[in-house]
Amino acid sequence: MLTMQQKTKRKGLIMKDCTKHTLLVGAGILAGVVGAKVLTSPCAKSAYVRAIAGGMKVRSSYETMVEQAKVEYDDLVAKASYLNAEGAHTDSCGCGCESTQHKQDDAASKDASK
Repeated sequence: MLTMQQKTKRKGLIMKDCTKHTLLVGAGILAGVVGAKVLTSPCAKSAYVRAIAGGMKVRSSYETMVEQAKVEYDDLVAKASYLNAEGAHTDSCGCGCESTQHKQDDAASKDASK
């Protein structure tokens, strides 16, 4: 059993909780209204435009970088295809060049091995 003093103390806590919740709801509504005003202000809109412009700039530079990488890759593949199609001369230097000096060296090494 609760005494009369405990009952009144308990009612006071309930009232404080009710007041606390009411203030929180009011603060939430106020924050929503102020937030909406701030988000739709001309200053905020110009910040949005600057942020979007910056994002577009980053995207453009990224696309340019990817395109350059694709071009370099295509060049490498084309060179490799050319070397494979021509039956490129493999030599001791490993450079893949077609110099006559390397051909003479290879011919001489083949004659020596016979």
